[in-house]
Amino acid sequence: MGSCTRGGLIGCAALVALGLIGTGLEAVRRARLSPEQRQEEDATAAAARAKAEAETTKLADSVAPRLAELRARLPSPAPAQESTCQETLPGDALVYLPVDFSFLEQFTAAGYTPKAVPDCWYRAPFFQRLTQCFPDKSYTGKRDDVALAAAARQLGETQFLAVIYPLEQRLPVLHQETKSFDSGVFEGWIVLVDARTMTPLAQTKFSTRSSANISSTRIRIRGIPLGSGPDAKLQADFIDNFWESVDHAIPRLRNRPNSKASRTD
Repeated sequence: MGSCTRGGLIGCAALVALGLIGTGLEAVRRARLSPEQRQEEDATAAAARAKAEAETTKLADSVAPRLAELRARLPSPAPAQESTCQETLPGDALVYLPVDFSFLEQFTAAGYTPKAVPDCWYRAPFFQRLTQCFPDKSYTGKRDDVALAAAARQLGETQFLAVIYPLEQRLPVLHQETKSFDSGVFEGWIVLVDARTMTPLAQTKFSTRSSANISSTRIRIRGIPLGSGPDAKLQADFIDNFWESVDHAIPRLRNRPNSKASRTD
């Protein structure tokens, strides 16, 4: 342990020394320039910074309008009938980013208007992080353009969104005293969206419940440590069943029931 610590300290010291050497060499190089050359160099650097900042702002400005465009194209309050994709989607495996419709209702032509949206297990963390980039509900603070630009890039790399509309939903409830539980239930709709054009492609109903016997169920969801209590296993079983139902519903929307689907965060 001691030798590793010394090695780490030596490595850190070497990095600091290299940084100081680099700074010193840059200072020497700058000192050899004429005043006109330094002025030209500073102007070029300032122009590059301004260009990068303008690109960041442009990307940040694009997020809310894109989600507002999607919100305007989605059925409200819920789809009325099922439909499948009119064109063949490429690839055997489809990767989607899930979000609830209630979250998207915060985005309109006026921009992002924060509302009291309940938390839900099927909203990708991407969208939760997204709202933290905007000023809070009292419109104080500053918009985080760097984080929003990163979100815009991630959204631009996303091929499909899965917008979920709950009609009935409840998490399972464990009754310790009777060693029984009330099943979790979800019934609702899913709309598959082309994220590149924010165009809804297809929609279908789906439902899920808790497994009948949790004690004999193999818990497949990640993040549940060995030895977890029955309530954690009960919740994990239901959420795992939920995602399996989504992953089975999406291939039906593609008219390719044997294809695969998986979510991303």
